[in-house]
Amino acid sequence: MSSYNYSELTLQKTADLPKIVGLSLEKVLVNYVADEINVLYLKAGGRWFAAQPEIGGEILGFRELGVSPIEGATSDVSGIMNCALFERFTGAKVTAVRQMGEAWNGHGFEVSFYGIVDHTLLVQSIHTGSEAEDYSDCLRLGVGSYVHVANSI
Repeated sequence: MSSYNYSELTLQKTADLPKIVGLSLEKVLVNYVADEINVLYLKAGGRWFAAQPEIGGEILGFRELGVSPIEGATSDVSGIMNCALFERFTGAKVTAVRQMGEAWNGHGFEVSFYGIVDHTLLVQSIHTGSEAEDYSDCLRLGVGSYVHVANSI
């Protein structure tokens, strides 16, 4: 562990989170290097946002971008491509974004969408305590699945 002020850094690096609330998701891309996912790009309301590891992946940052990412390979082992995992959320309005975890312990974001009560978009730092060997400074992506009716369990 290091001597970073993670509370302050997290506030600074996630200050743009509220900007995506109320916007409709249009497109989701990922930046990959080898087989690691390094950046999650979200296009919402005509604007681009990025979630990516900060420092060494201990926390995630979230910021609005001034330019659009360009899809396609940037080398034999890296590029930007569509994220099919999150296509189910395309066209839905973001109703909330919550931070989860903490530095070195699965820091990330959960995104909720209007009309989608049983799934959320999840993006976390790879540092969760169950990360795959030889992975660092990258992301893990997921879809949260929820039940709220007892007879559906």
